Amino acid sequence: MQTHLCESCGRSITDDLPLVPVKRTERRKSTRHAWRSRYAGPGAFCRDCAIANPGALPDDALARPLIMEFLSGDETLHHCEACGIALLLVKVARRKHVYCSTACRMKIYRDAARVEPVEHPCQWCGVMIGGRADRKYCSPRCRTAAYRNG
Repeated sequence: MQTHLCESCGRSITDDLPLVPVKRTERRKSTRHAWRSRYAGPGAFCRDCAIANPGALPDDALARPLIMEFLSGDETLHHCEACGIALLLVKVARRKHVYCSTACRMKIYRDAARVEPVEHPCQWCGVMIGGRADRKYCSPRCRTAAYRNG
């Protein structure tokens, strides 16, 4: 489990003092690339700093409206699926997964996409091969021989 600290006060993020994600925009690489937003990382603030002292937060066009939603008191406590950090998020009915950052989201995605190698015999020579399940031959030599000999 990672240890995250509030950027404003320096306290560690726990279940009693959860992280409030603040959206920040990144600069575009060029005019062809779209603006991208991200959570946490450089915008990791605890609940007390986000609600009690919004002046300490970055002066960002996307951060202010998000913090104002928390003043309504309609937030719930969630945990990041990758690192387990406590997040305070506004109630949304469509939310299926909770991540504190893009890195955590990508970690879960890559772990789910990872497939264990399957061992099966080569269709030409019979040697056991691993890797992709749809692989038929152990080498280009066996593939060529099977093609030529029909």
